[in-house]
Amino acid sequence: MKFFKISILLLSFFVFSGCSFRVDKTGYMFENADFNSLQKGVTSKNTILKSFGSPTIISIIDNNEVWIYYSEDIKHILFFMPKVIARQILVLQFNDEDRISYLKKLSLDDEDKNFFINFNKTFVKSHK
Repeated sequence: MKFFKISILLLSFFVFSGCSFRVDKTGYMFENADFNSLQKGVTSKNTILKSFGSPTIISIIDNNEVWIYYSEDIKHILFFMPKVIARQILVLQFNDEDRISYLKKLSLDDEDKNFFINFNKTFVKSHK
């Protein structure tokens, strides 16, 4: 009888320990970022590089360089589909003098507001 109780206890332990979850944090870590230091027309690329580090994505839009800092927290539970529980995006566009001309902070709550992340592949004609 004692062996049976110990077996049940061990089995319960393994079953319930498998129900735990994990959260993966990917991308830029915004916890240490000082957004108040960013000012349009004042803050330069060099200042941002020193404070924030390298951006996640660098792009060119309307002949101006755009830096994007991206972060996502994804919750994994057993065999269920992973769920994004937090997302932060910082978009910075620079003028000809390498100063911020456009600044936008977005979160997971903003996804339904004229903003959509497309996870499909991007096809470029010149690339085969």
